[in-house]
Amino acid sequence: MWRQNAGGMRMRVPGLRRDRFIRFAGITGISDIVGIGPPPDGRAICVECKRGTNPLTRHQARFLDLASSHGAFAVCVWSVTDLEVAWKRVFGC
Repeated sequence: MWRQNAGGMRMRVPGLRRDRFIRFAGITGISDIVGIGPPPDGRAICVECKRGTNPLTRHQARFLDLASSHGAFAVCVWSVTDLEVAWKRVFGC
């Protein structure tokens, strides 16, 4: 599993008068956490993490749908409990 940065952010740089915009390389809509599951199947794992009432963007929904259609465990969660419930529903453990 790894944390996949996508998008960008403004960053204050000491000595500069303006903020600097840093753009992260990555596929638009890629999940926040990406990984490869353990053997025997080594299924791809894609977890989009949300806070509060933030909805999925169109690109995020499209990425999760595409990943799922290729056999990945692809889910959007707002809490660790959401992830546990989805994991148990799919893998039964």
